[in-house]
Amino acid sequence: MNHDYLLRPAPHEDIAEVLAVSQAVDRATVGETMLDPDDLDGLWRDPTFDPESDSLLVTHGGRPVAFGAVFQDTYARIAVLPEHRGRGIGTSLARWAEARQRQRGLDRCQQEAFAGDAQTIALLQARGYQHVYDSWLLELPSDATITQRGLPPGIEVRPMRAGEERAVHAVIEEAFGEWEHRAGRSFESWAALLLDRPGMTEDHLLVATHGGEVVGACVGMDGERDDEIWVAQLAVRRSHRGQGIAQQLLAVAYGRARERGLPRGRLETDSRTGALTLYERLGMRVTLAFRNYRLDLTRD
Repeated sequence: MNHDYLLRPAPHEDIAEVLAVSQAVDRATVGETMLDPDDLDGLWRDPTFDPESDSLLVTHGGRPVAFGAVFQDTYARIAVLPEHRGRGIGTSLARWAEARQRQRGLDRCQQEAFAGDAQTIALLQARGYQHVYDSWLLELPSDATITQRGLPPGIEVRPMRAGEERAVHAVIEEAFGEWEHRAGRSFESWAALLLDRPGMTEDHLLVATHGGEVVGACVGMDGERDDEIWVAQLAVRRSHRGQGIAQQLLAVAYGRARERGLPRGRLETDSRTGALTLYERLGMRVTLAFRNYRLDLTRD
């Protein structure tokens, strides 16, 4: 990277510049934006994230052209405007991200690339990253039927109540913790990203209970477009799987969204969950595919 480019941390007051780069890269790469202002605000407010140490903004002529950020869950986010690619910026940011994750005591660094982004995939592979799993963005079209699922006696799906926040977090962490190499997320970090997100209501936070115990949870959020809802997290305790609880949580979440004028439902899943065919049977369709890569930081 030549001396015409300047690097500096991106404190919270600068996240609008980070967002502008992220969204421009997304539009050029996948045709739509993947992060909205509330997403980025939650990431920057995560108590495990220090913008002064965990972010870099690259400017050229005073204009932001790239950024990098690293997170406690081992992931790094790096974005370079298309017209500034091929100048070593992505490589420099990747090198910084890997060094920062080592400094934090982490044994790996992970990055995600759009399945059709050959340039980014080639850069990651050249640096020794290994493909570990695939992920997909799915959509329930606005005209698709939402199928309700009957539940066994004693199972109730309802909005989360005050005081159940930690129980919901525990169910999600238990379920997601079954994935190989998945880094855990503290309650405080999870709350900053989801519970404290502006606009969250009882329509976004659903639980499934059995005998008063939370055994399943669905966390949704309104999408950046004004006709969609995202299901950010969907989890059921292992002891209560196979009873249609996840399907009914999803049906209630999308049904409530349609009542509020949000006809499209979206979510992301990956090959670690084995849930892709389930969502497709529910009428959801894959709209984007991504590849996830991991670098072992314990090797020289």
